[in-house]
Amino acid sequence: MRAFDAAANAGAESNVVTAVRDTVAPSAPADLRVTLVEPGAVSLAWDASTDNVGVAQYRVFRDGSLLAGIWPDQTFTDYTVGTTGTSHTYLVTAADFAGNFSGPSNQVTVTAADSSPPTVPTNLRASVTGPNRVELSWAPATDDVGVAAYTVYRNGTALGTATGVTFTDTTALSETSYTYLVSASDAAGNSSGLSAPAMVTTPAATPVLAVADTYVKESSPTSRYGSTTVLRVDGDPVTNANLKFTVSGQTGVVLRARLKIWVAAGSSTGFVVRPVADSTWSETLTSWNNAPPIDNTSIAATGRTTTGTWVTLDVTPLVSGNGTFTVGLTSTGASASSYGSRESSTAPLLLLDMTS
Repeated sequence: MRAFDAAANAGAESNVVTAVRDTVAPSAPADLRVTLVEPGAVSLAWDASTDNVGVAQYRVFRDGSLLAGIWPDQTFTDYTVGTTGTSHTYLVTAADFAGNFSGPSNQVTVTAADSSPPTVPTNLRASVTGPNRVELSWAPATDDVGVAAYTVYRNGTALGTATGVTFTDTTALSETSYTYLVSASDAAGNSSGLSAPAMVTTPAATPVLAVADTYVKESSPTSRYGSTTVLRVDGDPVTNANLKFTVSGQTGVVLRARLKIWVAAGSSTGFVVRPVADSTWSETLTSWNNAPPIDNTSIAATGRTTTGTWVTLDVTPLVSGNGTFTVGLTSTGASASSYGSRESSTAPLLLLDMTS
């Protein structure tokens, strides 16, 4: 190259340079893949292309039309996928700084995720059919794709699921108030709001009566009290009571077991319920000298007891199902208390809640 002035005088020639035009296209992006499909979005990723000079941009196509240019990442999220069930086909190309374009990547076809929740279930009804059983039913929800399941809530906690419009709560406790709610969900995980509540209160369970009871007194080691109408408990002199129950005919699992006792004469310390391993003792023959040993484990305690009232204690750890078992009542207090025996009109009761 040389320069000329207005009089056509020529200057000296410049140095020589050689220019090479880049005509080599990048390699096609490999392994185009879907990394996430969620309501309203599809995420893609691919492996990097190579080029003799350098890759300048990746171009994402959807259904044959350019959707976006990306650099330097090899990822892209499409937030314009449309409504539920819409399908799109994606491919990616690479471009270098000279404007050379690679061939297309492999194609991937994606169906947009369901983003619409079902409608709220209506007309929830609850019917108590036993102390431990509540039947539920409701009107079906609707969904643009389909309802997959219903979730039943009891007192705010998820209780179980159903694929139909009925559910049976077999783990309700007797003498307990419950509030039930239901929601619907689809296969994509979209959940409806909660239904209107249905409220019930379960009845009392049929009590199990003691088959034997007595008390024994350290200061009268040979005396027998199995025929008295009260059970005495004291810490000084030590006086302990024993109660025996037989559970039979049960087919479910124990949910809860409660001991209910009438306070004939209360005290400031009441009594502690403890396990007794030996249930072979006789109501009429048991004295301090031959009474079965009472375990040191405390299962439940009353604290102060009030004359003329019932006390109810949870003794679930002692009852596993059918069989005979004994509980011991002890006290460390210096004042005696007494409780209705099975010979009285206020006999001790075992209240069982079983799966139904």
